Amino acid sequence: MDIMRSVVGMVVLLAIAFLLSVNKKSISLRTVGAALLLQIAIGGIMLYFPPGKWQ
Repeated sequence: MDIMRSVVGMVVLLAIAFLLSVNKKSISLRTVGAALLLQIAIGGIMLYFPPGKWQ
């Protein structure tokens, strides 16, 4: 449930940013998607790999 809430939160923030954008056609979905995947990857490293965990 926590993961679902986090995903919904990210989608809502992206939707708000899109709606408040002045020039919606200049938004590169590829760049936004890559940044989102990078954020998820860094979060996964910090949460699930031993070197990323605080001891």
